Amino acid sequence: MYKIGIIDDEFLFAKGLELMLKQEEQFDVKIIGQNGKELLNYLDQTDEMPDVILLDLSMPELDGVDTLLALNKRENYPRIIILSSHYNPGIIVRTITEGASAFLNKNEKIEEVMRTVLNVAEKGYYFNEYVFNLLRQRRLSSKVDQKGIDLTEREIEILKLICEELTNKEISEKLFISSRTVEGHRNNLLIKTGAKNTAGLIIFAIEHDIYKVKISGLIEFVKFVKFVKFVKFVKFVKFVKFVKFIKFIKFIKFIKFMKFIKFVKFVKFLKFIKFVKFVKFIKFGGI
Repeated sequence: MYKIGIIDDEFLFAKGLELMLKQEEQFDVKIIGQNGKELLNYLDQTDEMPDVILLDLSMPELDGVDTLLALNKRENYPRIIILSSHYNPGIIVRTITEGASAFLNKNEKIEEVMRTVLNVAEKGYYFNEYVFNLLRQRRLSSKVDQKGIDLTEREIEILKLICEELTNKEISEKLFISSRTVEGHRNNLLIKTGAKNTAGLIIFAIEHDIYKVKISGLIEFVKFVKFVKFVKFVKFVKFVKFVKFIKFIKFIKFIKFMKFIKFVKFVKFLKFIKFVKFVKFIKFGGI
């Protein structure tokens, strides 16, 4: 079971997130705090280090970025998922560069939240296609020093597999080596690259062109969004046509009603004519 912490100054949001995570047996929420100071104090006092912390970006006293920087100064700290209502590219890249293992929009679907927390707990990071593409653009727009870091072929091989989201156990099975050997290579990679965590290794691999970002998923996503917009447009057109049809039906009914009124008036008029003739006949007969 993975120990989870939620740090967010929006209490109702935090409690809702807690209830959602508790639906899964592998998650156990250990702390709910309202700012970074509460988290740091909790970590100083507890013997049970949380595996993952969902950390809000905007909070009073100590916000998400400052809390992340404070955690970086410690030898051991939980994996961090940044929470934010703003999907700002600059903020995403900065928080991940500073050591966050994932970035989660507060408006994400429940399935994506669960997937993110589980991946961070099991594999150390989770980047969706959008975040991967941001890191790729960052590499293309910045000049990265390709010299000074000498990785062995085995380290490069393991780094690529880490980027493919494989766990130590999965890598060991794929390469026919022990999990302890994989962990040793991972630690060497952290030392050589200066990365803070697995997410940092991913950034290093992308920036140094060791791992090619697959943007096919992003393209498919864009196509899907366009399709959804098209469907919504078609539905809107159908709705407009439906409204016009209803108006037309009402108009037809109104015309029929008016004709009926006119018919009733005409019948009444005929009856009136007959009545007048009858009166005249009575008068004539009386003479």
